Amino acid sequence: MKTKIIIGVLSIMAVAGVSVGTHQALTSQLAASDNFDCVGKVYGTPGCPMKSTEGFDEVVTVPPNCGDGIPDADEECDEGRFNGASFCSDTCLLYYCGDGDISLHIGEDCEPDTQEIYV
Repeated sequence: MKTKIIIGVLSIMAVAGVSVGTHQALTSQLAASDNFDCVGKVYGTPGCPMKSTEGFDEVVTVPPNCGDGIPDADEECDEGRFNGASFCSDTCLLYYCGDGDISLHIGEDCEPDTQEIYV
């Protein structure tokens, strides 16, 4: 089983010029957070809450010329009337393994499991 771990953006305080007092303040602030014991664990691990998806709805903007059969700069692909029935989606994005959709028409049997961890 393949596992994709999305880590996100890490802030590393190993930059020259960060004072010891600042480092201690940040460490204390992190220790005081509700999920300090969950850092490095998968969301939903016993004692660690599930990740909230509230406010993170992905808005897909369809390029204005999507569907005209001519790939433009703001499109990954454009198969015209065949969008959605080929390797190209209705929103002119390429289908790929790991995009969250099982695309049977391009030979995809499943989507890999994704696990996100606290950082």
